[in-house]
Amino acid sequence: MSNAHLGVAPLPPQLAPHIVELDSLKEVVPPPAATDIPSTSTALPTAAPTASDPKIIDVVATLFVHIDVIHKDLIERIGLVHKRVDLIVECQEHDIKAVHDTFLALS
Repeated sequence: MSNAHLGVAPLPPQLAPHIVELDSLKEVVPPPAATDIPSTSTALPTAAPTASDPKIIDVVATLFVHIDVIHKDLIERIGLVHKRVDLIVECQEHDIKAVHDTFLALS
């Protein structure tokens, strides 16, 4: 069933799919070294960027903002789905009643 058939407006533009470009992470976190360390090795990994690195903090904060926006939009979309399901149920109940009434009239 379409939105028009159910009398439901299409999704608002702010609910468009979200795409987050995380290419900036390549600048923040260098790729791991090409050394092959066996799994039984007790060697510690090379120095990783610290959590206090401002770029990492900014990227993580930006990621959390995007996650929050996606979460809120998901909740809104779920609400819209519930409304659509309710409309479908109402339409089906109406159709079932109409068929039932028709059978009674023909009896």
